Amino acid sequence: MKTLSLFIFFLVPFTSFANDDKLKEAEELFSSGNIEGAIQLLTDHLTDSPDDINAYLLRADYYSLSGKLSLAAEDLIAAEKISDDHPRIYSIRGNLEMLVDNYNEAIKNYKRSLEIDSTNAVVLNSIAIAYFKSGKSSDCMKYFEKSIELDSTNPDTFANFGLVLFYSNDTLGAIKNLTKAVELNPASVKNIIQLGALYDNIGEHNKAITIYNKAIDYDPENGEAYCRRGIAKFNSGEFKGALYDFETGLKLNPELEDQVKSYIEDAEKYIEEKE
Repeated sequence: MKTLSLFIFFLVPFTSFANDDKLKEAEELFSSGNIEGAIQLLTDHLTDSPDDINAYLLRADYYSLSGKLSLAAEDLIAAEKISDDHPRIYSIRGNLEMLVDNYNEAIKNYKRSLEIDSTNAVVLNSIAIAYFKSGKSSDCMKYFEKSIELDSTNPDTFANFGLVLFYSNDTLGAIKNLTKAVELNPASVKNIIQLGALYDNIGEHNKAITIYNKAIDYDPENGEAYCRRGIAKFNSGEFKGALYDFETGLKLNPELEDQVKSYIEDAEKYIEEKE
């Protein structure tokens, strides 16, 4: 059986400034997928309110999520000049360190954030990932459990915990947590896809195909969902159906070509042998 290794962790954005109309508007733009619009709104706001630490922090968060790490770092420095005891300065800085694989520095910053506010479930989720990435599984599990204890409604925490369990060879535990993540957010295509991949990994290919169908229903333009479904069909012997899904998926996301090339070659070979 073949599998496609595309499992990834998700850093959860540090948002929610519901009491500030301008920042709330930025959050709404971000939630709708308009991250550049959110950044521009915050930039305009900071021109009028240059001492708004939360605006710097929110923009730093969005910069980091859009890959503009140096700009995010500059905003954190600006925020630190206003107040050096705001927990989000260190949690977002931890995220920046995670993005460059500097896990020990990430842990250091997350711990500093938790010293200021020990009840932030998102930071607990993030430090758990950092510990796992640095090879400290017991600390990772401890922080995930704390995060879920504080907030049992965050789907990305369950998704990340599920991936940790998968990489720790506990596939059934991974499925349980990814299933919970999908229950909490049924429209999260990324979590649906990873749940399907887990079922495919344990040989339940038809179950995986059914799950991928849901992902495609939610997002018909998602090339990964088609390629994943193609792999499940390949693993169940549906080679013609697999080729259709690979072709469709690569039209939508050509970057996956190297990862499915061998499946396509083998599927074509098996079809030719049968004919």
